[in-house]
Amino acid sequence: AQDVDGNITLINKRGAILLGYEKDELIGKNWINNFIPVTKRVQIEAVFNMFMSGAMPIPEVYENDILTKDNQEITIAWHNSLLYNENGNISGILSSGEDITENRQIQEALEESEEKYRLLVENANEAILVVQNGFIKYANSRTSTMIEYSEDELFSAPFDNFIHPEDRLLVVDRHLRRLRGDFVPEVYNFRLVTKSGEIKWIELNGIKV
Repeated sequence: AQDVDGNITLINKRGAILLGYEKDELIGKNWINNFIPVTKRVQIEAVFNMFMSGAMPIPEVYENDILTKDNQEITIAWHNSLLYNENGNISGILSSGEDITENRQIQEALEESEEKYRLLVENANEAILVVQNGFIKYANSRTSTMIEYSEDELFSAPFDNFIHPEDRLLVVDRHLRRLRGDFVPEVYNFRLVTKSGEIKWIELNGIKV
């Protein structure tokens, strides 16, 4: 718990352990000046002051980094509630926090991995696309270049519209069987018809995701 000036008035044993201090070392210390990373203090102070003035409602969960005794930054998800005195005025804030540092690190790693994957797909020399419920849901830029349709055109028509009529039944049948889990060849050839009417032979490598 903190008073309106941000000084710690109450902390449990778990909170003290998380910060790396004894409980007695923490009472009376200013939270922002001592336990918020320097680069984040202005932002957190502004948010805290808005909470204390009632200018901003407290969100259900508020995440921010804190600084431990050994100078490590950890990320905490806070559940906050305002404290009021006998006159009904805001007298402080009560916070319970959960260490989500590991979760945040995993999320950042996933986002970095996703960005690398996106760049790889978008710059691939092969057409890469995702078909769901009979329609193309994603296509990289190479797909549009190959068959001369825009993204909007690719997404707005059933995927078999772009397949040569004589190969359409084969491709759709294998597509549906693959979704059912039946064994079908992952790699096979068929013909596409471009927007200008050109016929192109395609080698498809299809997988279920």
